[in-house]
Amino acid sequence: YERADKTQPWPRSVVSVEIPGRYKPVKFEFFYEQETNLPLILEAVTEITAKVLTPQVVMTPTGAAIKVVEVPAVATLNVKEDSTSVSDYKAVTAYQRQDMRPANRVESISSFTVTPDGQSIVYALTDTDENGNRYSNLYIKRAEDSSGGVSRLTQGNRNLDIQPHIANDSSNILVFASNRGERSKTDIFRVSLVENRLATGIARLTSDNRFNYCPTYGDSNRQLFFLSIEPAFPKAEPQICSIALNGSLATQLPNVAEQIDNTAPDKVFFVRVDQDTGKKQIYSITADGKMETALLNQEDFKKVNCYDPCVSADGQRVLFTSDHATGTGDRANKDIYLVNADGSGLQRLTYNESDDFAPQWSPTEEGVVFFISTRGGATNIWRLKLASGR
Repeated sequence: YERADKTQPWPRSVVSVEIPGRYKPVKFEFFYEQETNLPLILEAVTEITAKVLTPQVVMTPTGAAIKVVEVPAVATLNVKEDSTSVSDYKAVTAYQRQDMRPANRVESISSFTVTPDGQSIVYALTDTDENGNRYSNLYIKRAEDSSGGVSRLTQGNRNLDIQPHIANDSSNILVFASNRGERSKTDIFRVSLVENRLATGIARLTSDNRFNYCPTYGDSNRQLFFLSIEPAFPKAEPQICSIALNGSLATQLPNVAEQIDNTAPDKVFFVRVDQDTGKKQIYSITADGKMETALLNQEDFKKVNCYDPCVSADGQRVLFTSDHATGTGDRANKDIYLVNADGSGLQRLTYNESDDFAPQWSPTEEGVVFFISTRGGATNIWRLKLASGR
């Protein structure tokens, strides 16, 4: 301490102490009259706010547009899973905590699919270039655990390659949505995936002036379903459409939807906002768009958001995401749930206070489920096995 003018009081300083990433900062005033030994209690960092970056079709005042939507999500650093329904549980990808990376270099997994042999996952990863522009490519890695390398399937930093899907029918046809055809909108593309590599050139399936996205199919000998929305019309709503995998003329169904899943070939599950509650709910229709049926009949689940449906290959069980549960401070908590296709047997699968979403069945291992979670401080894909084996 120094005083040029001895008539002035001793200077005071504000000191901040922290261990970045481990303990929260503590600020205190430090001054001459204090003891030289100052006890401090640092509070451990137990959760952070993660960014979930999702390229998607959104509505603007002038109509549909493709944008990368950034949604903040609670990410607990405790990755433990307390569910009694789970017998085995592990991470499949290992992206770093977002708060330990530069803010402009945050990566985020937005969607994925499991290969028909159950051995690999194909996922869309959104990244940022040196100019702050966001892009998304498709990657592939082994599905056993987080060890092993990651291979990039699509290249470049200009396009948004998203929403990969491949059916369990040995056709090896990988479909996805992208703006690689026209930068201002999305279309559906297909490519052959053989031995974890793209074996053919990427072919464009839809080429009209509409926004086409969210492709899904359960059998390559039948039609591929997707969502489509009219451009330059602010009141337009996404509708369910179908097209043959050879790219023949698409058929538009009368059903409005926000998400869609056709893993089981004989039925299409989709998500629509309920007019009365304003909440997302899951429905099913036959392949011709008829016999619309609500999946959930529990009154408390009708009052919350339920989405991300994924039906098992036998069509008997449906995985989905819901914010029915609450976390610390009564905030809505996204978790994975399981229900029979007739709406019975509803059970919650995940109990971590991070956000869990986008569940997918393993096509080869009974009772194995993959999902995206912010647990650990980043968006990663996790794998669990149901204790019951089903």
